[in-house]
Amino acid sequence: MIGTLVVQLPCCEGHTGGSLAVRHRRKQYVHDFAQDSTTSTQYAAFFADCEHELTPLTGGMRLVLAYNLVFRGPAAAAPRLAGCSAAERQLKAAVQA
Repeated sequence: MIGTLVVQLPCCEGHTGGSLAVRHRRKQYVHDFAQDSTTSTQYAAFFADCEHELTPLTGGMRLVLAYNLVFRGPAAAAPRLAGCSAAERQLKAAVQA
């Protein structure tokens, strides 16, 4: 994992609180997710070596999607089991149907 992506979707009631603080090398950035939380999609991304803290909500609701960001270069090909190509074809055909 090289980082994290946080996406906050608009919510009809909005919320208060829930700021994200990200710290790295004695610098700190704080994002207030409550601002425009009823109308705007907001996002924040930070590297895995950053410290981060999400303050508690003090009111309302919110909907957040959190993703682990992963780098997979050409050397990181997934291992394959010998002889499973027929099963792979059947699964692919079933999913595409």
